[in-house]
Amino acid sequence: MIKKNHVYTTPLLAVCLMSLTGCISNPAVTDNNASVAVAGYTGTARNHLDEDGAIKVNQDNLHELLVVGKAFHDAGMWAESNDVLNTAAEKLMWKEDTIDTPEEALRFVGTTVTNDTLADYTGRIYEGMMLDYYIAMNSLMLGEENSARVSFNRLEQRQSNAEIQLQAYTRSIGDADTDPEDSDDRELVNNTLEQASESEFEQGLRNLPANLNAAQIRSPSGDLVNAIFRQTSSADQDRKSDKTKNAIASVQSRAADDSSRRFAGDLEQAFKNLKDEYVFVVYEDGVGPSINEFRIDLPLALVSDDLLYAGVALPEFVPGSPSNNSITIAQGDNQSSTVLVTDLNRLASLEFQSSYDAKVKKEVASAVIKTVAQIAANRAIDEETSDNPLAGLLMKVAVAGTAAALTQADTRHWNNLPNHIQIGMMKKSKNVPLTLTSSTGQYLAKAPYTPGHQLIYVRQQTVGGDVKVFSQRLPARETAMELATNWVPAE
Repeated sequence: MIKKNHVYTTPLLAVCLMSLTGCISNPAVTDNNASVAVAGYTGTARNHLDEDGAIKVNQDNLHELLVVGKAFHDAGMWAESNDVLNTAAEKLMWKEDTIDTPEEALRFVGTTVTNDTLADYTGRIYEGMMLDYYIAMNSLMLGEENSARVSFNRLEQRQSNAEIQLQAYTRSIGDADTDPEDSDDRELVNNTLEQASESEFEQGLRNLPANLNAAQIRSPSGDLVNAIFRQTSSADQDRKSDKTKNAIASVQSRAADDSSRRFAGDLEQAFKNLKDEYVFVVYEDGVGPSINEFRIDLPLALVSDDLLYAGVALPEFVPGSPSNNSITIAQGDNQSSTVLVTDLNRLASLEFQSSYDAKVKKEVASAVIKTVAQIAANRAIDEETSDNPLAGLLMKVAVAGTAAALTQADTRHWNNLPNHIQIGMMKKSKNVPLTLTSSTGQYLAKAPYTPGHQLIYVRQQTVGGDVKVFSQRLPARETAMELATNWVPAE
């Protein structure tokens, strides 16, 4: 039973104000993908510039830095993207050489009374890999080979530590103590978990990819593009090092998709005779996974006549949406198609799954604490407004509204990542332009013949939407050339 004289030092109404403050976000960030559909990648990136052309971003907000940095990257504003993403790298909790879980477990416990949105966004393991990957790609597209090498080295170190980081994170979250201090409250938490419908809680996990394991946290596209960079580099140290062999071996042993492993083998064979000219295509397809909130009413363990609201808010993993199954690059009768190498749904879901059970327990514990406080407040209201029932009811409604406002799931995520990253390659013929088409035959762009090896980088969020296509000669010595497409922004 709940004790009438239970005291909490944090008033619900005061904490509510903090909660509402924590929910404020930048519309230019949350609406990024919708903006791309209308204004295109360049128009969307310009939303993050002021009237003088300076970058407009909250440098203390990691979530905003990630989204804005990627928006510049998608628009081909490589230098601006690196400015923002390098700042994001300083804010990201997971560093390249991090082994043990940093502050995540402490934040996990520290927001039991309120909600996770009050805490600073600290990033996720897979976001660290994508961060280093995009910084390396920015440098490569700028023609800055030395800077690209440094970033690919960082990416390699981060990828090597990712599985260890994920395992440490899973242990830390599992060991986190989210139980209330009061023994009566702990009993209520246990009773609630026992009586709750397991199927309701499992809603958050119902759309996860199958056959997940920690080794899949490593991004195959990061390894494969790193290998391409090494073998087409102007530096002997890159071409002769073991980095290419190690990257390809990692994909062949760890990648979840057969297509990734087969392509790694094909790439290995191509590297044996790079006297021929090759074109490599990297295609970022669709919109990546997201996180939604769903709510569950608490079971009978917490029912009371003095209670107007009791529930929990939990995160639900939402798979991303694809654009094209592949794109085809053709040169006369010679053609080849891209294949899936990195599924962002799989990368993102590994951390989501590892922390989900602990999040459920934490949210139930949080609901117990807030419910006990709500009941105590309502009883105090009854005593103070015994001669004015209407005033008492209005005050109870305010308390219930406060409890509802504090019940929020943290749905922040890097929302402009692609759904998939695909890669393809083809041996080139001299002096013949290359044509890119979608899997449905839609014309995307034409790339002029470039002597030597060539990287073509493509980004498209939705079928028929804006498509960005860039061509970079390898080794990279100059800024990549943007290729014309047929897409025009909506008026």
